[in-house]
Amino acid sequence: MSKFLGIDTSCYTTSLAVYDSEKGLICEERIILKVKMGGRGLSQSNMVYQHVRNLPVLMQRISPSLGDVSVIGVSSFPRRRADSFMPAFLVGKGLADSLSAAVHIPMYQFSHQENHALSAIREAPELWGKDFYLMHLSGGTQDVLRCAWKQNKIEIQELITTRDITAGQLIDRIGVALGLPFPAGKHLEILAMEGKDKNYVLPMTKILNAFSFSG
Repeated sequence: MSKFLGIDTSCYTTSLAVYDSEKGLICEERIILKVKMGGRGLSQSNMVYQHVRNLPVLMQRISPSLGDVSVIGVSSFPRRRADSFMPAFLVGKGLADSLSAAVHIPMYQFSHQENHALSAIREAPELWGKDFYLMHLSGGTQDVLRCAWKQNKIEIQELITTRDITAGQLIDRIGVALGLPFPAGKHLEILAMEGKDKNYVLPMTKILNAFSFSG
């Protein structure tokens, strides 16, 4: 039996989780980063500041479940590429490095993108070791990916991405323009459910091997 601590300090959410190899997910806690009303996002420096403040709060919340943790996993960069860097992820990596050195347990680094793929495998364990395609849709990401395996490591190849704005960014900007809080997805969804009989069809642009809302 092994118990794992997972750490993720990505755009707009500070997240911690404890997972047991036999019992499954033990606990998870997260705090969404605060964006001022009317804002359409945060600077990296503001994200770093909020992650630094949030992590001690979350560690306190999950502390009853931290006994016997033997491995730490952390999101250290957006994608596993040399040019993929974001300061927000260094906050979680710093905590993981410190804990690993203090209690002498191994720490493994993942990309945020890999974690999205692995979370899908958690819901469909039959995909482990098999090649599959993945659509990654989040606030700033809109990709179609090919996930392959090299021994027990997942390798991700980008097949289709966006040329301008992502669906998540479009939703957030529409929501902010309507006076909704950022991120606006869940608030805009409530409004959308109130207007079931009123449909608006977005124009579609046909571009080979890419997404584009502007054309």
